[in-house]
Amino acid sequence: MNSQCNKYTNGGALDIKAFATEHRLKVTRDGEGEDIEHVIVGRIGQSQIYQHSQELLGVLFMSDGRKPPRTGLFNTFRDACIAVGMTPHQIGDAEGTFLFDPMNPEQAKAAIKGIRARVKRQMSPERIATLTMTLSRARLKVSNPCQERSV
Repeated sequence: MNSQCNKYTNGGALDIKAFATEHRLKVTRDGEGEDIEHVIVGRIGQSQIYQHSQELLGVLFMSDGRKPPRTGLFNTFRDACIAVGMTPHQIGDAEGTFLFDPMNPEQAKAAIKGIRARVKRQMSPERIATLTMTLSRARLKVSNPCQERSV
């Protein structure tokens, strides 16, 4: 088994949390009670990436029901998914589901980009140092309000 395969497996089963970590995506819980499922939410309507099986993830493209369907956007998404080799699972006029292999970088990129999943920002070491310094100064000022701050 190669090293790339190991980063996605968890006891022989694919892990959507590892996929999200690898691509810096936010995982949320969907459902209630015993039906809770971990998904990666997109910014287009109710679009999401979900765990379909142990080997495959699914990407659901669904427009917001309160607005007119985004048929043109879905057609572009559908064409991009088919071009990289995703398997159509359920297809409608303006919504659909595709299955993909999370270890295929082209398919993963198309799924993430297609639903416009929000990527977590990474802070540079310089920005972290600046924020740490600002926080320490603020804490010093709050802990000793009578002392004047000298810069």
